[in-house]
Amino acid sequence: MKKARIDWIDRFKAVGFFFVILGHFEINTVLKSWIYSFHMPLFFFASGFTMNFEKIVQTDFKDYFASKFKRMIIPYFWLEMISLTLYFIRRFLFGKKLNDLVKQLIGIFVVNTEVYDGTPSAALYFVVLLFLAQICLWLFIRISKNKSPVLLVLICAFLVFSLTTLEKPFVMHLNVVPVAVFLLYIGNVVAEFYKTYLKEKVERTNTFALFALSAVFLLGGLAVWLINGRVSLHYNMYGKSFLLFVFSALLTNIGLAAVCMRLPSSGFLSFVGQNTLFYMGLHTVIKNYMINILRLFFDRNSTVLFGFMAILLYLILFPLAKLTDKYFPFVIGKESTENNRRTALCRTAALAFASAAPACAVVSKLMSVCFPVLFTYNYFKVIVFLCFSVIHFAVCLAVCRLLRKYVPVVFLIRNNEDAIKKERI
Repeated sequence: MKKARIDWIDRFKAVGFFFVILGHFEINTVLKSWIYSFHMPLFFFASGFTMNFEKIVQTDFKDYFASKFKRMIIPYFWLEMISLTLYFIRRFLFGKKLNDLVKQLIGIFVVNTEVYDGTPSAALYFVVLLFLAQICLWLFIRISKNKSPVLLVLICAFLVFSLTTLEKPFVMHLNVVPVAVFLLYIGNVVAEFYKTYLKEKVERTNTFALFALSAVFLLGGLAVWLINGRVSLHYNMYGKSFLLFVFSALLTNIGLAAVCMRLPSSGFLSFVGQNTLFYMGLHTVIKNYMINILRLFFDRNSTVLFGFMAILLYLILFPLAKLTDKYFPFVIGKESTENNRRTALCRTAALAFASAAPACAVVSKLMSVCFPVLFTYNYFKVIVFLCFSVIHFAVCLAVCRLLRKYVPVVFLIRNNEDAIKKERI
């Protein structure tokens, strides 16, 4: 039985992701710093809010790990490889030097540009961080048997690792995992408190009063942030005090959540909230295309201009996410039982595009070594490219058939029996 979604949580995540996009443009430093104080905690709070600790304590590690791996890590690699192809196309189109492909591939596994300067989509570190945090939280819940005092002690003890390695870069942001676990836990605590004591009261509260209360929380979060200073989960940096960081993020996100509870139902926001993985994976890549185009006409930074571009990017990603959701659901962690000609073609197309960059690099190297003279002529390069495209697609078609038969998890193919008995974790 599939877990029912909470509509306002989807709207909450959708609104939060606009701030993520805006924060990744070169906007006013103060505005960017404020956004960084709450935008990543927002998604950890939202994930914690929807987690069911009672169900987790009854779930075997194998099942839990497999579920999270398929919904986060498989899409992580798909989105990174797609981003890699888009990255090299962009550099080629705008006449930039083509960086070392091997360096970019290694960066996918390092997952931290501060440790190793090279990754197709740096923002996807969040996906790996959330995956590791949820696995660690499962372990703590099982050890504590979901007894709140013991669970809190375990999480706080784990948190020491983060607080003793502030602003130090680790592979896969491992030293930020304890903070992510703590934020998930806080999100769940808030959820339990809300469901037990506040839900009925909030539902009875009129919209004006709720928005006024929201403004109080937002201003409170802003005040605490001003006291605490600049923070960044990416750098494991939390201003003057970690507790002030958590308090500021919590106040701001409660304020935003209160607004989202009364926003009118919106298919657009609901869809964005349900597909933030796609937005997380490709927004920085497409943003860089937009910046390169902008630089052809402007050479000055403007917060207003970048704010407009952030809105435009937010809208552009919507139809792309729709197409991905319909034709390439495995790219964003959605399982499917379909197996027909259309799905086979879509899987082949996705694999061909995702593997295009390394395949092109290998073919180019071979051609330049085997036919150094001919390879200096553009018409020869065009012929090689056309032949390569046909052969590459044919190879990917054959590979997809093998993967479909022997490694179906690559495309998140679920058999009908599993579909009937599986319940979302």
